[in-house]
Amino acid sequence: MQIYITDFSGPHRRLSERGLISQEDNQYQYRFRDIVDPADGRHLFTVEHEVRSATHPMYLRPLVNRNPVQTNRTYAPGHDQLPYAMEAEQYDRR
Repeated sequence: MQIYITDFSGPHRRLSERGLISQEDNQYQYRFRDIVDPADGRHLFTVEHEVRSATHPMYLRPLVNRNPVQTNRTYAPGHDQLPYAMEAEQYDRR
C-alpha cells in the first residue's frame, strides 16, 4: 500500500521509536510492514506500506496515459502526457 502524507516527520518519528521502519529509500519516502496496537505494541498484522511525503516528486502523478519509459529514477513532473512513440519491436506481437 502506498500513501502520501503531509505530516511526514511525525509518523516517521513514532514508527522509528518503535523500531517499525523497514526501509528508508530517500528523503521523500520510507516503508514499514507491521501494524501494531498503539496502546501496548502488540503485533496485529503485516502488510508493506510505502509512505511518501506530499513533496515527493511523483505526488499527484496522473494514473492514466503515463509515459511507459519513465521510471521512479527518471521521472520528471509534467512529462507524462507528452507525445511519445514506441519502436515497432517493443510491441507484443503474439
